[in-house]
Amino acid sequence: MNYLAVDLYDQAVSIERENGASTVIIMVGAAGIGKSTRARDLFAKHPEHVHTILDSNGANWIALREAVNTATRSGRNVDIMYIGGDIAGSVSRTVSRCRTDFRVVPAGTQAFLHRAAPANFLRAMAEISEVGVGFAAFDSITQSFRDDPAGLAVSDLNDSNNNPAGITSLLEASFHAQQIAPEVRHAFLETQEE
Repeated sequence: MNYLAVDLYDQAVSIERENGASTVIIMVGAAGIGKSTRARDLFAKHPEHVHTILDSNGANWIALREAVNTATRSGRNVDIMYIGGDIAGSVSRTVSRCRTDFRVVPAGTQAFLHRAAPANFLRAMAEISEVGVGFAAFDSITQSFRDDPAGLAVSDLNDSNNNPAGITSLLEASFHAQQIAPEVRHAFLETQEE
């Protein structure tokens, strides 16, 4: 997360809500998986419970842990919610976004996020045991919550497409299907050397 996002999150968590909502939801999932859509839905359907939502990929363990600490220090309940289940759809949506809001998420970044997000969600389930911290998983394919949150994350980690070659293959298929221009394809596929 960038510094502005961290500051805004810290401020939002510290403000008392008039309706008494006390739960902070920390979204974890790769680009294009449906975190923002789910966040809007949760705010609309549960305004009396949802205090703040952090729409994050959850790929940075230290930032994820600090987001939990910030909320619990403010006396909030925390739900860490993994959004997953549709790697191919997620990759296709990242390609669609380049037309509507000019965002490009390179193949290497997508591959990293698709592995780091479920891995950190599973790590959180294993290591974060504070009172008031819960875990949930939402399947983007079935559009429903899963009874076994860890199961969805494990399934995503084991998906045969969840690797750099698989993500690149999904991107190339999506470029063809969506008739994406060569220069835009290059932006997705260029290697990052940092």
